[in-house]
Amino acid sequence: MNSWRMPNRRQRRCHDKQGRRTRKLWFESVEPRTLLAAQPIITEFMANNADNIGLGNVDRDFGKPNPFGDGSSPDWVEINNAGDEIVNLQGYSLTDDSDELTKWTFPSVELDAGEYVIVYASGSENSFDDVGRIHANFRLSSGGEYLALTSPAGAVISEVVPAGHEYPIQDANVSYGLSSTEGLVSPTSEVQYWVPEHGRLDAVWQRPDFDATANGFSNGRAAIGYETRLTSSTSFAPYFTTELPVDTQSVYVRSEFTLDEVDQIAHLLLQLKFDNGVVVYLNGTEVMRENAPVKVNWTSTASSRSRRDSAARSFEGFNLTDSRSLLQVGSNVLAVHLLNHSSDASDFLLSMKLLANGPSNAGKPGYLLASTPGSANDAVERLAGPSIRDVTRNPGALTDNEDLLITAHVSAHLAPVDTVNLHYRIMFADEVILRMVDDGSGHDAVAGDGIYSAVIPATASGPGEMIRWRVKTTDTAANSMRWPLFVHETDSEQYLGTMVTDPSIQSQIPVLHWFIDDTNFRRAGTAIGGRGSLFYLDQFYDNIRADDHGQTTRSFPKKSYDLDFNQDRRFRWKDGERRVGDINLITNWGDKAKFRHALAYDMYRDAGSPAFFAFPVRVQKNGVFFSTADLIEDADARTLERLGLNPDGALYKMYDGLNSSSHSAWEKKTRRWEDKSDLSELQQATLLEGNAWVQFAFDQLDIPEFINFLPLFDLQNNKGCCHKNYYFYRDTGATDEWQIIIWDPDLAFGHDFKSGAGYFDDVMDWDNPLFSTRAPTTNALLRKLYTARETPGFHEMYLRRLRTIMDEFLQPSDTPYTDRYLERRMDEYVAMMDPHDDPFDPTPSPPEWPKATHGVVRGTDDADLDYNTWGSWSHGNGSRLFADRGETMREHAQRIKDEYLPQRRDFLYGHPELPPAQIGNPDLEFGWIEVRPKTGNHLEQFVELNNPHGTSVDISGWQFTGSTEFTFPPGTVIPSNWSLIVAADKTAFRARTDGPSGVQGRFLVGGWDGHLAVGETLSLVGADGQLVRSTLISNEPIVGDVNGDEIFDSADLVAVASAGEYNDQVPRNSTWFEGDWNRDGEFDSQDIVFAFIFGNFQTAAAVPSWENTRQLDNQCVSPRQSEHVPPTETVRLLTSDAWQDSDIRERLVTRLRQNRLS
Repeated sequence: MNSWRMPNRRQRRCHDKQGRRTRKLWFESVEPRTLLAAQPIITEFMANNADNIGLGNVDRDFGKPNPFGDGSSPDWVEINNAGDEIVNLQGYSLTDDSDELTKWTFPSVELDAGEYVIVYASGSENSFDDVGRIHANFRLSSGGEYLALTSPAGAVISEVVPAGHEYPIQDANVSYGLSSTEGLVSPTSEVQYWVPEHGRLDAVWQRPDFDATANGFSNGRAAIGYETRLTSSTSFAPYFTTELPVDTQSVYVRSEFTLDEVDQIAHLLLQLKFDNGVVVYLNGTEVMRENAPVKVNWTSTASSRSRRDSAARSFEGFNLTDSRSLLQVGSNVLAVHLLNHSSDASDFLLSMKLLANGPSNAGKPGYLLASTPGSANDAVERLAGPSIRDVTRNPGALTDNEDLLITAHVSAHLAPVDTVNLHYRIMFADEVILRMVDDGSGHDAVAGDGIYSAVIPATASGPGEMIRWRVKTTDTAANSMRWPLFVHETDSEQYLGTMVTDPSIQSQIPVLHWFIDDTNFRRAGTAIGGRGSLFYLDQFYDNIRADDHGQTTRSFPKKSYDLDFNQDRRFRWKDGERRVGDINLITNWGDKAKFRHALAYDMYRDAGSPAFFAFPVRVQKNGVFFSTADLIEDADARTLERLGLNPDGALYKMYDGLNSSSHSAWEKKTRRWEDKSDLSELQQATLLEGNAWVQFAFDQLDIPEFINFLPLFDLQNNKGCCHKNYYFYRDTGATDEWQIIIWDPDLAFGHDFKSGAGYFDDVMDWDNPLFSTRAPTTNALLRKLYTARETPGFHEMYLRRLRTIMDEFLQPSDTPYTDRYLERRMDEYVAMMDPHDDPFDPTPSPPEWPKATHGVVRGTDDADLDYNTWGSWSHGNGSRLFADRGETMREHAQRIKDEYLPQRRDFLYGHPELPPAQIGNPDLEFGWIEVRPKTGNHLEQFVELNNPHGTSVDISGWQFTGSTEFTFPPGTVIPSNWSLIVAADKTAFRARTDGPSGVQGRFLVGGWDGHLAVGETLSLVGADGQLVRSTLISNEPIVGDVNGDEIFDSADLVAVASAGEYNDQVPRNSTWFEGDWNRDGEFDSQDIVFAFIFGNFQTAAAVPSWENTRQLDNQCVSPRQSEHVPPTETVRLLTSDAWQDSDIRERLVTRLRQNRLS
């Protein structure tokens, strides 16, 4: 596995630069001003950039590290030229300090009218980076501060808030800015709703002064409805967050919003997703209706049921500009009477937006519903109330008798603070509102310090229950603010939270607490998905999406789930590790042992192959045991970085065996802005033949990684790959090599998917032949590699690495049990999940013992609880234990140890092709050492290692030390009588124009630290730390010396003749070891001349006898002449065309080996 290193400057230029683009102007200034001919203004900024928003072509949803290469995710400020002429920003300044207005001054940057530029607030002292991005010398504060743009004269021309104020707190990945379009109501807005039970409120519920709370209205969101057909392609489930009763035919919905001015509103637009009819009121006056009767009351239904569900799933716009006179400064109410066609309808939906658009220079700041760096802004949600920060977060799990103190730091923004309220919920009950105080009373520590306090009493919750909260503030001008912001309803947290510890849970594996209501849980079992909350490792996650995972397993009673975390709160799967965006909860219902996934990944990881994290967890749903499951990484760019791979690389999840050029079975996980042409080229390469394929394979595939992958695949007897269930990864922009990564290895260790029985077959399958699994027969690339005639050397490398892997993981049968990797690892998993002996008690069980489908399980460990909850399938075919019921985890694990491992061990160790164990560190020879490339680029340095033995040598984990440092990656095996090139940089080596290079079919590894230097010692050290060989790096090697014995003699001629590359018509494919002594990439007569002139041949050369006289170099030379030939004549003989005659060459080699040359 190659460690990723930052690309050099040339490579970095390949990153897409954040361009400046001309867009239609939607807003002009923060504080309304008279526009000049050229008017730069601040239009948007992001001060809490957690996921590289605005950094060009990055995978924002997958946390790909930014193109700056320092692991940061810099904030940014967007500047727009709102005028109608070009402006040069040289001399203008940005500042975050009202007392230092010229904190950072622009270099020369021209903006056309309407054009944008992004300034990265990275704190860099350099105004430009290597690819032309602009950087300011300060960073933005997510907690709020001043931000302004000043003219060359030092005058403030654009400021987010006036001096003496701070912009409000900024949430992760949410930008703040201006828009002439203000979102007065959005689907995330709070509403009050009521399913009418009488007609007494028909004439009053729409009015602004109506008290909805006192009249029984419930709280919800402006996306409301119900759905009974969750799996339907037109299901409404993804489009509402507040659920109504299934038989609802009429509902009243009220949404309040605040305006501090109305004169500047030029347009008013209502957007609705609705099914089936609506009547809309603005401040008590009807403004529009659709599919509704002329007269409506609490019993009314829609006029027609003809409205199509597909139409209801998209927003439809209604122009309310003529009704803008109904708006008023202060509080306003948008009321909607939603009508269904009948009480037995299968679905019901309302989702609404109310947008106000003002003149271009009257934009108001707010949180943007979508970040749009470099282009016109989206609508804003104007939360301008008192700022909220430092709200209590993740206090850890509480004991049942523990009160929960919630504090928040609140400060005035545009007007004095009026109210600070805590809204909390226990499980899925309605919110309870508490007044937070800063008067020093109760639990409030200090009066007047801006820290407001309230206490959620211990009596409100019980063991295993979830507690959630949010804070809402208002000021004296009726502006409001909330925390969490919850601007993005499908990608942000709605509440903060924790839970109460349940002391009855006794588990030795991690416990994941999942809180989800019944409706969302039903959705989570479909592709539609549902939303809920999680508590894991003392971290709380709210409003996360869950949907079904898998293909075959979707039919299982115990399902798999994808869990997608919000961009403002990623998942911490392990202390000290970087958070991830998504995880999979994979069902283990098809795996009676419950550890196949985790064990398979353990082996790949321990053998040095890239492997996703995978481990068993106990899942509690709503405080009750739900299941055991495998928590497995959902691969993305974060995964690549964690594995030490290039996070800029292309990653594909594969659903076929690369046998077709169809792209539909290739799911691209990273670099989604690109097409799939790179994988198409790999697929087309599998059709190459001969040298074209060999050159592609050794230049475009990470050969050691494939060599390491495949033996593990065969040792595990994997039956689920590679017609699908694997990933392809390409080191894009660096080596450009492809790797393969395993996925979903549960059909392993004896488990197979059989026709008829499918997953549910108890036969322990152990005798799968090498090279005959589904991998080589159904995967085009692996089939090509497996075939010896297609890929020279690969078959031999594979067998040697297989033996190494077997000796490390499978181990011979005489290995003491305590030293066995697989048996002991299986025991560890069983001890964690099913620690009790004798899980089935033959005696009558006490009443409190739970009863399972197929027997009585004693104990309350995780495996027992899972068995009691879900049962275990029983096929009976092959089981030696019970034909009439399923097996427990412990029982099935014992079967693997008793039935699968011994037979698989005998089968593999008895295989006739398996080489003997590699004893110690076989001696290798240094070949060509390129210290001084002709280009002067030290990245083109390389060292040639030669294997002179008749068997392959596994050098995985060996090292170069001394002059340079390099560790040979797992899977590095040198076939018999082969050479390996170790390059300073693989890309630079393949681009060489002199001597060995790419497109020559060379086995190559590389990427060392340091560089070779004359006079230093280079040592080859085995994986056990023992010295194998060392050499002193000299200016030049001895010409002709290919075997490293520091003399040029007949043995060297034997070696090069045997290599068979003399005038072989393969361009530039020869190395020093193969006769290329003048370093032109070829072995031809010029090399022979060169060697005998400069190589100081150590014995007098003679010409072997052959029967017929030949014309050599246009001279007639008798082979029966004297055995002693002058050096010049020797040169003539050895450089003649006779060398190309295979018969003559073989005779010469024979004589050389018999020492018959004097």
